[in-house]
Order: sequence, then structure tokens, then C-alpha cells
Amino acid sequence: EGDLRVEATVTAEEDRPFISLDMHVGDIEAGGTITTAGDRIDFDLSSSSLRQLGNLADVQDLPEGPVTAQGAVIISGDSYELIDVAVQTSAISLTTSANVTIGSDEISLNPFAVQLGESDVSGTLEIGIGDPVSLNGKINSKLLDVSQFAPAEEVESGQTTGAAAETPANSSSYVFSEEPLPFDFLNAGSADLEVMIEKLIQGPVQLDQLRVNINLEDGALVLASGFSVPDGGDASGNISLTSQGESATLDIQFDVSELRMGLGEGSDRSADEIPLIGLSADIQSSGDSMRTVAANSNGKILFTQGAGKVDNSAMGFFAGDILSELFTALNPFAKSEPYSLW
Repeated sequence: EGDLRVEATVTAEEDRPFISLDMHVGDIEAGGTITTAGDRIDFDLSSSSLRQLGNLADVQDLPEGPVTAQGAVIISGDSYELIDVAVQTSAISLTTSANVTIGSDEISLNPFAVQLGESDVSGTLEIGIGDPVSLNGKINSKLLDVSQFAPAEEVESGQTTGAAAETPANSSSYVFSEEPLPFDFLNAGSADLEVMIEKLIQGPVQLDQLRVNINLEDGALVLASGFSVPDGGDASGNISLTSQGESATLDIQFDVSELRMGLGEGSDRSADEIPLIGLSADIQSSGDSMRTVAANSNGKILFTQGAGKVDNSAMGFFAGDILSELFTALNPFAKSEPYSLW
């Protein structure tokens, strides 16, 4: 909506075409310069509103504020190489770089790197876009703080906002969905992805040395993961989901050993006061939806927790509504006191 106006001036500097742009799209003002030399394109662009640029591309909830982008692109046949690309706004600091090759049946990022604030992600990715599709790569991160991407909290008055408030009255009464499992996805192609994150932060939770291996082949999806926590203990597990016609088999193996789950910095608990947690799970099942898989599950789960000071706020973070209400009923002081003695 609104007016569209683009003004461009083309000149030559040292025999290189130099393009100066001034654009107005509705309420958005943008501009910058583009310089070409053979197969290299250097650019320096800016816009008055990152959020409105996102709205144009149907990307919602980006931060408000001006945005600038600088860098270069080298084009060689079907290969596109991005060099020293930097994007910055007044709200966030984002820097990206990548060597990108786009072919008729494959997209390769080898390597790529993204720095968002203090968080970083780097590695290699190869995406096969033929038939069947494929995904292979290795992703590494020294620090990944996903707290900033968490959804807004519910209104304390008890009114639920967002999708939960709009749930139709005739929705399923089951805890688990009756929607068919993603058989098309399981049989669509293959994947071999290795993820290693030295420190993952989600709200008050910090996981160290988080590793996830994802393998998909011939309709069998296998996820292997493990992590440790700063106050001691580690966890590891494997989940496999294998399609068999219109059904799938599920196998879960999980083990947590002497885990001390402290919640973030600023706690006045010592490590010895954090209860030790143990969890062992060995579950098998089959079905054509999450509900039938849950109903057909069989196996064993053993959960143990030692004595100590339990962070009352943790119940709201880890547990669902039912467990949180039960915990509050058992300990009516949970909302006014930081810890409960177990």
C-alpha cells in the first residue's frame, strides 16, 4: 500500500559502474550504493525500518529501527559467494558470511557463519533439492541463547492469549493429537545432520556440550542426543521412528545420571543443595498418530530425585498446568517462597 518511487543514478568511477539508489515504498525509505567490477558486486544499503521490510516479505515481529547491510557477492557460473556480509540494526547486531553454491539440484553453504548478538552458529550444509531431497551438514555453536525467541508469557489474570485462546470448542479432547504421523516426511528423502552447541541457554536453563545427531534414511528417523549441566551430571538418549506402511514404530532410550538442574545465575543455592535427578526410560510403541502411539506404548520409566531445595519457579517452567496446580495444592507457599524443601 502507498506510493512507490525509485530514483537511480548510474555513473562510472575508475571504469566501474556506480549505482546510487533512493527508494520510497509507502512509509519505508531505503537507499544505498551498488558497485560492479566484472563478476563482483559490492553493495552498501540501508532502510528506515527493519520491521516494515519484514512485513513486505511476510515476516512478522521483527524489531523496529533502521537497518544497514554491506558486503559483496561474487558470481561465477552457478556459484554465488557472499563475502563479509554484515547486517546491523539499532535493536540487534547481526553479521553473516557464507560461500554459497546454487546448482540445478543442490544448494551448498560451505562454510557459513551467523553472529546474532552474543550467539553464533557456523558450519556446513548441503541441501539436495532433487528427488529425493537430502540434507547433510555439520552445525556448531559456542553460545546459543534462544530466550529472545520465546513466545510472550500468558496474561497473569488467567486469560490466555494467542492460539490457545482461539481453540475451537469441537477440538479433540485427547492430550495427544490424532493427526496422522508425518509419513510423507519420513519417506521423502534422507538426512545426516550433526549439531554441537557448547552452551545453550533457554530462559533459566543452561545446557552444556549439547550434541544432536539426526539421521533419516529409508523411512527411519533416528535422533541421538546428549548434554551436561553446569552444576553436574549428564544425559543421553536415542529416539527412533520408523515408518511401516500406514503405521510407525517408536523406540525411546533415555538415561539421566546424577543431574543437578540449577536454574540460571543469581541463585543462592549451593551445588550441594540442588537435588540429584535420575531418569531411565526404555519405551516401545507403534501407531499411526501420536495418540495411538501414546496409547500403545509399553516399557519402563524410573525417575528419582534426591533431597534438597527445589526452585518453585521451576515447576512452571518444566511442568504443564496439571502438575503445576498439583504442586501448588501440595505446597500453598510455592508462589510466595523461592524454594521448597524436599
